[in-house]
Amino acid sequence: MKAREIMTKNLLTVGPAVSIAEAARLMAIEDVGALPVVDRGMLIGVVTDRDLVVRALANRLPGSTAISQVMTSSPVTCDDDASLDDVLETMSDEQIRRLPVVSDGGGLVGIVSIADIAGVKGAARDVGETVGGICRARGQHCQSEAMDAAH
Repeated sequence: MKAREIMTKNLLTVGPAVSIAEAARLMAIEDVGALPVVDRGMLIGVVTDRDLVVRALANRLPGSTAISQVMTSSPVTCDDDASLDDVLETMSDEQIRRLPVVSDGGGLVGIVSIADIAGVKGAARDVGETVGGICRARGQHCQSEAMDAAH
């Protein structure tokens, strides 16, 4: 199975000048935990709900602050033809729960999340192991999260 077969394709994206307040509002409305940041069709970053808390709120940045100030620049990505095993390995190695998918030309074409993988028949054990690997690498105790992802 390839990344293109399991990724979420219709993504909500934001530009680098969008405010952190607007990004947070969009995340709440769309019930998503991350937004790809795109400039001229190219992925330049990702902002997560955690970025908004740790990099913006904790530092008392004004809501008008550009998302480019708190996003993760140059995020880890995979090609659209990456195998499921490669996606899982990258997520575990890089300690991430969402992996942007790019085309040969570098344009953003989708994103693979733990939830996307959990929906793949027979992948539940792999998801649990991946979440466990992410948590162990961060020194966290995530047994219940790994179990939730596997079911």
